[in-house]
Amino acid sequence: TTYMIKNIPNRLTQRKFLEIIRAEYFGSIDFLYLPIDPHSKVNYGYAFANIPNHQDAIQFFKVFHHKCWKHSWNDKICQLTFASIQGKDSQISNILN
Repeated sequence: TTYMIKNIPNRLTQRKFLEIIRAEYFGSIDFLYLPIDPHSKVNYGYAFANIPNHQDAIQFFKVFHHKCWKHSWNDKICQLTFASIQGKDSQISNILN
């Protein structure tokens, strides 16, 4: 299952984003991508996470969907949707093209 994670605070760095994911979720993720604008050096407010195990995907959804970014200085609420492109290999191919 590949999720699109929305409403990520723009000033959240890739490192901090990964720290939050690791602190809140203990399942497996084989792909995590938070694109950063090369000019402004802030993220675009969304990311993609691929979770190969179905039970882990359900747990990830329960942990993050409709939750506040508690490690942030704003009140954005995390939203999860299924990504239009599913799977690690497909996501990587999409980024590289």
